[in-house]
Order: sequence, then structure tokens, then C-alpha cells
Amino acid sequence: MNVKRGNRFRNITPAEKVSIINRYNSGDSVDTIVRAQQYGERLIYQILHEAGVALYRTDRYTKFKALDPTNNKVCTRCVIEKPKSDFSHASLGNHLRGECRQCTVKRTKIRNLKKLGLTLEDYEGMIATQHNLCASCGQLETYMGSGG
Repeated sequence: MNVKRGNRFRNITPAEKVSIINRYNSGDSVDTIVRAQQYGERLIYQILHEAGVALYRTDRYTKFKALDPTNNKVCTRCVIEKPKSDFSHASLGNHLRGECRQCTVKRTKIRNLKKLGLTLEDYEGMIATQHNLCASCGQLETYMGSGG
């Protein structure tokens, strides 16, 4: 692999590659490695990618971050780390939604209640006084659609 330094190219030895990978695996950030090794950030990421380190783009250009090796994701609404299975797939693209399913259900319920002029606390109070039964039909309340 050639590295451009000034106007000339210099070969990176396998030992230098191993040194970069070992520094990253020991916990050094890419910025620290770039400053210490005096290589370009893009080259460091390319070396890490070739070594099999899971990376994802954080912006449209060259910055990458390591993927979380655990199968977890942080919900943007409740800010709790949950398994990725608790998140729905986005309608466009091949990625997961930012908020977990529980927060999506709660947000939808609050929005539907707002249309009826109720708050979530008012609704839960009504359901508690009615013993989880519908006031009009007497059936157990299991689903609240857009109509209430």
C-alpha cells in the first residue's frame, strides 16, 4: 500500500499495518493513531477495514466508527440500550428506526388521544375506573386504533 507524503509515495510495511491494528484493538481512537503514526485518516480506516474491523459511515465522507459488536442499539426517545430486535425496520432504506417499538406505540397512542382531547394520564385513569373494559360495549380494552 502506498502512502502519499508530500510529493512522494512511501510503502507501508506489514509491521506498520500490524502496529496500527494493535493500537486500535488496544483502545486507541483513530484520531490518536492518525496523530501518532502521521498517516491520513482515510488510510487508517482502509487498513482497519482490510483487517476485518466492522466499520460504518458517520457522515458522507471518510469518517468511520466501529460497529457495536453487541447486538444492541440506543433508543433515541427513551435513551435506553435495547436489543436490535426491539427496533422496527425503516420504511425506506436498509436500516432500523431510531426509536424502539415500545416508544413508537406510546407516541402513537398519545397522538391518537390528543385528537380526542385526552392525555395519557386521563386515559389510563378512565381505563382503571372501568376495570379495563370499554364503556360503550363492555369488551376488554386490547387495542386502541386511530378512532380511540
